Amino acid sequence: IFSTLLRKNIFMVKILMSHCTLSQLTSLRPPDTEQISLVLESLEMRVNQFNLNSPSPQAPVLAKIITRLAVNVDISYKNDNYMMIRFYNEYLEDLGQDSRIAKGLKSLDTTEALSKLLEAANFTKTPKPALWENYFHFLTTFVSVTAGDSIITFNCILKIVLKRLEIKPYKETSSALELLCVCLKSMKVDETDPTDKLNLKLQIEQILPGLANILMTASSSVNSCEIKTAISCLKLLDVIQDVEPVTAAALGNVLTADKIYTAVMKDMQQMIDGVWVKDHRLKARLALNFISLTDLYAAISDPWAAVKKKLDGASEVYQCVADGVKEVAFDDKEEMSRALKLLVSHPSLLNNNGSKASTEKETNTKKTAVLPEFQPKLNYLEVETTQRLEQCMDEISQAARNLSLEEEERVLPHVLQLQQYFGQEERVAMARLQESLEMADARIQAANKTIQHYDQQVCQLKSMLSTISGRYTVAQEELRVTRAQHNTISCEARSQINQLQDNLDTRTAEWEEERSAKEEALEANDRMKKDIADMNSRLKALIEDRESQEAHLKETKAALAKRDDKLKRTLKQLEEASCKNDESGKKIEKLEKSNKSLEILVKNQEEAIGKKEKQIQDSHQEIQDLRRVRDAIFNLSKSTTSAGSG
Repeated sequence: IFSTLLRKNIFMVKILMSHCTLSQLTSLRPPDTEQISLVLESLEMRVNQFNLNSPSPQAPVLAKIITRLAVNVDISYKNDNYMMIRFYNEYLEDLGQDSRIAKGLKSLDTTEALSKLLEAANFTKTPKPALWENYFHFLTTFVSVTAGDSIITFNCILKIVLKRLEIKPYKETSSALELLCVCLKSMKVDETDPTDKLNLKLQIEQILPGLANILMTASSSVNSCEIKTAISCLKLLDVIQDVEPVTAAALGNVLTADKIYTAVMKDMQQMIDGVWVKDHRLKARLALNFISLTDLYAAISDPWAAVKKKLDGASEVYQCVADGVKEVAFDDKEEMSRALKLLVSHPSLLNNNGSKASTEKETNTKKTAVLPEFQPKLNYLEVETTQRLEQCMDEISQAARNLSLEEEERVLPHVLQLQQYFGQEERVAMARLQESLEMADARIQAANKTIQHYDQQVCQLKSMLSTISGRYTVAQEELRVTRAQHNTISCEARSQINQLQDNLDTRTAEWEEERSAKEEALEANDRMKKDIADMNSRLKALIEDRESQEAHLKETKAALAKRDDKLKRTLKQLEEASCKNDESGKKIEKLEKSNKSLEILVKNQEEAIGKKEKQIQDSHQEIQDLRRVRDAIFNLSKSTTSAGSG
């Protein structure tokens, strides 16, 4: 109850903040009580709505709130606690109306939360209209403040609505039909696939019989919920015609024009006569939506065109719309715009008073205008009659002086005739006075009714004035709080401005230093330019040397290219040699194997050779000995020859 009192009520917020702080309020959060925890969060949110410095909740926090709301609505639905569902609905509405939170809610993925809410729907045969209506109100708010796949959402919600329309009472399903209106309005038909469009058409055909049943059943009780259901049904048919137009065959077979016209006009007539449901707003809304739907269907179906002609002849229906505009009966901007467009096409309705009280006032005013005010009428006599009366009066006076009436024979008949004449005149005057009194009574009654009507208008104006004054005081208080917050923010802004000014002064001093440093740098830059000019001249000489070197380099590159070709050839030769070496290596391996066997043979042969060497040495010594002998013989032969010659 306290959280509800804080809703859009700055005075209660001031009273709360004067007794405790927000931190003390949030410290009341008890453990393991999810329901009370949500109530405390709603308190905190409704207090922070009037605080401009309060941060907006982030997306993860909003996702947790949505999930917890879905869980608690499920629990409240199972416990038949429709009051808590209404409280959760108001909390979600406040979240959606806060511009800082609405964007975060639109960015959330609420598929799981929606499936949890739809699982809670269980419509038993025992009627629970209050619980069901509040449940559908919460679903309507949930769909409007969140953003999801419109096609999937509509498919899921249509199943729940069809289940509800199967359970009595059928005429108390206004919130369910409003939910379908919201789903269809959020749907972008131009961007849907052809299969989705076909599925949508089939689903709309499923719901049309239920809507026709609601409209063709005239209300028979004083419950305004039935009229609200009829209005919601007409609005839903209007939205369906914009999304997926109803065919002429469906209008002829399902939405029967004559039956719907008869039932709706019966409800309208009972409301106009004041038999029940004396709410002028419902009367005006019912008339407007029925006229709009008739205009749509008249262009498609001939029976509905005939109904439109009948409706054009029923001026009291159009007069209800005019009275609704005068009394500001249309809270919805769309309905008000349609009503104004209707009045533009029928401007004469604004000059007429359509309600029963106003018509009585008008008729009574006309009567009073016709009734003449009582004025005593003078009956002027003819000249001869006047002369005879004067003569008769003279004779009567003469007879009275003489105290004898016998002297004049005609005096007494004249007296009797005069008495009879004046008696008749008195009776005529009395009849006229009686008639004027009756007229005055009628005029007084008409004036009393007019005064009573004016008293009702004065009461309505006083109530409107009280509400407006209340809103004005609330707005003044909100303005005062906003100004106080603005003053605090402006003080902080001034302090920040002073700090920024000090920072600016320091920055300007630093800038001056940097400018002097820049001037020095410019002087150094000039010197550097001179040096660069010298370096450029040197660079030109170097470039010329480089060009000559490049020419020489080209020559060396050509020589290197030739050498590269030679190297490539040598590499090829080396590769071929390596291939041959590989082959020879293989052969060597084979030879090594054969060498091992040969080494054994060699050892044997070496031993044999060793023996032969000894023999050879022996033979060699013998040969040397023989050579010495030969030399000695040769020397001897020389000596002998020389001696012989000498």
